Amino acid sequence: MKKYRTYGNYVSKPVTSAGKPIESANGWKAIAELIMKERDNGKKVFVMDLYPGVSEETVVSHLSSELPEAEYISVSSALFPYDRLDDIFRDYITEDRVFGYMTGKNIEACFDPDKLAVLRKRAEANSGVTIICGTGASLVTESDVLFFFDINRWEIQLRYRKGMPNWLSDNGDAPILTKYKRGFFIEWRIADKHKDSLWNSISYMVDANDMECPKAIRMDDFRNAFRESSLKPFRMEPYFDPGVWGGQWMRSVCSLPDGPDNYAWSFDGVPEENSINFP
Repeated sequence: MKKYRTYGNYVSKPVTSAGKPIESANGWKAIAELIMKERDNGKKVFVMDLYPGVSEETVVSHLSSELPEAEYISVSSALFPYDRLDDIFRDYITEDRVFGYMTGKNIEACFDPDKLAVLRKRAEANSGVTIICGTGASLVTESDVLFFFDINRWEIQLRYRKGMPNWLSDNGDAPILTKYKRGFFIEWRIADKHKDSLWNSISYMVDANDMECPKAIRMDDFRNAFRESSLKPFRMEPYFDPGVWGGQWMRSVCSLPDGPDNYAWSFDGVPEENSINFP
């Protein structure tokens, strides 16, 4: 194996100071306990809004095992049919293999307003705890407590590779480039605007990159962490990927673990791809 010069100072898992320790609820049981604590304070309507790529089915499955007495409402049942969604976004997807147009549409364009109204009436009629779940769940009704389940772009791509379909399509078997294109030009644009619109209403931000152990923190702590990080230099967490032209240079110089036969791609500090890791 060819020997490369190594520097010994490359950090592949950089951590950005949040300014002060952040308390988190780690795991589904802990998140359910947060809900129960808020319920005991008189809160009834809990919205679990999900960034595309976070499985609504997984969230409902775990929460319902911890809180079986709650009424669960799935916002995905109010989505337009997939063929209708294809028509709505066809001009943005285009026939080109790679290029498309970034959509200017909002998340409301994806849902049947009549079906949303039915879900809204169902939520209002329930006298007990109501948990509304899914991407766009905030459209159903105003929440007493809003959880936002977030995920980074790299994890979304890894889930695409494992067979996850796009949020607005039933295309689990589609090539990864097809899924990425739909995410890049349509779904992530819509989701980013939706998340921005909720920014001041979110009660808890949930790191959903590990669905076996999601981590929830108070949104005030999350906002403070961003304020603190903006006052000094920081690094985003990089990721690496193999490719047909790859080799061993990055593995050696960046002290990367064994796994892929080679490394060809390195993304470090690309806002569209990388994320910040708070302790």
